[in-house]
Amino acid sequence: MTKTITVNPKPIVGFTINSPVQCINTNSFLFTDTSSISSGTFNRNWDFGNGTISSNINPSITYSTANTYQVKVVSTSNNGCKDSLTKTITVNAKPTVGFTINNSMQCVNGNSFLVNDTSTISSGTLTRNWDFGNGTSFININPTISYTIDSTYIIKLISTSNYGCKDSVSKAVTVYPKPIVGFTQNSLTQCFTGNNLVLNDTTRISSGTLNRLWNFGDATISTTVNPTKSYTNAGTYQIKLVETSNNNCKDSIIKTFNIIQPKSGFTINSTSQCLIGNSFSFDDTSSTSVTRLWNLGDLTINTNDTLSKTYSNAGTYFVKLKIIDANNCSDSTTKTITVKASPAKPIITALTKSLLQSTVANSYQWYLNNTSITSATTQTLAITQNGNYAVKIDSTNGCSNLSDPFAASTVGVKEIIADNEIKIYPNPASTELYIETTSFEKLTVQLFDMTGKEVSSIISFLNTAMINTQTLSEGMYFVRITDAHSQIIKMQKVAVVK
Repeated sequence: MTKTITVNPKPIVGFTINSPVQCINTNSFLFTDTSSISSGTFNRNWDFGNGTISSNINPSITYSTANTYQVKVVSTSNNGCKDSLTKTITVNAKPTVGFTINNSMQCVNGNSFLVNDTSTISSGTLTRNWDFGNGTSFININPTISYTIDSTYIIKLISTSNYGCKDSVSKAVTVYPKPIVGFTQNSLTQCFTGNNLVLNDTTRISSGTLNRLWNFGDATISTTVNPTKSYTNAGTYQIKLVETSNNNCKDSIIKTFNIIQPKSGFTINSTSQCLIGNSFSFDDTSSTSVTRLWNLGDLTINTNDTLSKTYSNAGTYFVKLKIIDANNCSDSTTKTITVKASPAKPIITALTKSLLQSTVANSYQWYLNNTSITSATTQTLAITQNGNYAVKIDSTNGCSNLSDPFAASTVGVKEIIADNEIKIYPNPASTELYIETTSFEKLTVQLFDMTGKEVSSIISFLNTAMINTQTLSEGMYFVRITDAHSQIIKMQKVAVVK
């Protein structure tokens, strides 16, 4: 027995894609079925990998989500024979484009637009291209642009991924015009007497309105369009006009206005001096002058530019300088000087052959042969050598005077050199002061305060003497030891402490 069997052909599946890799924002995949079969017919079934199917011969699809998709076509013949083919397509993400601006509305003078790229992308990298609407472009991430002409500009940012996917965003910025400031005046130089400045605002602006503020340089202002101004003092003034538009754009102009008047002035080497040795120097520092007249406050006058003056009496004097310029404008300045009374010349008296005393004063400084004696600043001075002594005293007003020399020629102080021959202890003393000597002859021990006043004394025939210091005030004292022949053999300063 014979039977016939049939082996039917299968489809030879194939298809093409217009582009297997596209960007999400422009993707449109076009599929062309190239399948064939040797006999019979077939139909096809497309699966686009995102839940979408089609039975069209040449379908197209647009994806809404960036991803990688498997596109499959299954061809089935009229005899039920099947075959399939799968291809991979890629939908790349687009950039999410954005940027910020520090201030989208600025004035043409001083404008600086700072833009900050905030673009992102889910995968890959980005490059950018800025177009600032005035023919300027940048590829920086966060560029800065300044416009020189007032207008409205469109700033556009185009971001491109490394797969060539692009997107863009645009924002408008406004550059407001500034005022073109100006003003005229009747005269920028006037005499002080009768001065009257007349101003006229000539400012203009291409669009908008203006407000103005005049500053006259003397702490006075005005908002009048065409103000007038009279100054109460001579000098040089900076007149400033500030114009502000309704968009708060500002500009200003400054002009210098001169009020002509001579300015009197003078300097003094020292406004307060002591009567002894006073010498006041006056120097004319006036701005300009043709003639000058000094009134020195003691019924004397002078016309020199610099002069010196010695006053013969203590007191307060008012010195006035008046100047006159070529325009017959005048000015004057008065200053006060003080001639302080100097203390009376101090007188030196000898309390003893070795103790000098000055008349009472505020402070003292003793000199020996014209050389100051260190630490000799009290009313009395214990001297240990012959010579010419003098004392300079100060009064409470700071003035001083020097005594006539006092010649000391009979001091007669015989210092004992060896420490084991005479001792004064303790120093400082608190309750008792001891004087110890190797001599048994009569000794007189005296204690003086710093004013030269004797505060204690004792006569001793022994080798030790004691002075009670309990009743003495704390301070410095002088110990004087005199022998039986009235010869001072020791002068020493001691301290009493409590």
